[in-house]
Amino acid sequence: MCSPQQENIGRNSRYDIALPDPIANELRMLKAEVEKSTKIEVKTDALCWMR
Repeated sequence: MCSPQQENIGRNSRYDIALPDPIANELRMLKAEVEKSTKIEVKTDALCWMR
């Protein structure tokens, strides 16, 4: 079992691995759920997803 003190949300920084960008609403729901158990830090490169 993992008990992180903080989770970071950011964009994919590995250009050799192609990952799709999340849908904003799905990201908001994920953030709300994870915030129930730990602190969330949205990196500045991912703020565009939170609008």
